[in-house]
Amino acid sequence: MIVVFDLGRVLVGLDLDWPRQLDLEPGPVREWFAASPAFRAFECGELSEERFLSAFGAAFDRDDLDALRDAFAGCVTGLLPGAIELLDAIQAPCAALSNTNSIHWSVFDPERALRSRLLPLASHHLGSRKPEPLIFQRADEIWGQRPVLFLDDNAENIRAARAHGWVAEQVVGVEQATSALRRHGVLAPPHAGAGSTRI
Repeated sequence: MIVVFDLGRVLVGLDLDWPRQLDLEPGPVREWFAASPAFRAFECGELSEERFLSAFGAAFDRDDLDALRDAFAGCVTGLLPGAIELLDAIQAPCAALSNTNSIHWSVFDPERALRSRLLPLASHHLGSRKPEPLIFQRADEIWGQRPVLFLDDNAENIRAARAHGWVAEQVVGVEQATSALRRHGVLAPPHAGAGSTRI
């Protein structure tokens, strides 16, 4: 079995109010991101940072691309407490499958604490994003056909993963992830000293 994590709101913190750094209301910004072809293309590696930021700025009458980038990068707040300890307790190979982009990818793990403990796969490298079927197919091609336990905070992604044949559970945060992994019997006993295994 391989244990596969979503990153945002599972192992990595997100500040969903980040648009306030630009004096923008989060609600309309989230709606634009959800419907924007430019954002999807950016998360699939099909659009440059500059073109994405230009599209974002045009939607909200902003042309200060550096400020837009800094605020957008500030959405990522760092590793959640207990994330590293959880990975070190898993008795199975670990990976991540994240809808992300070049901006967030550059800031989510500055000390490479996560990347040293799991195989990180990103939508902007794979050319597809969850819940699109292609991203699950490409992930399988990378780590080979094997049973997958997938943890994600998004219900639509969970449904898509199950349709693909993975075992998938919806979790938010390290505590819920820990409970799910314990139910599936992949956590080391306390003080066992086990570490997660790289693929």
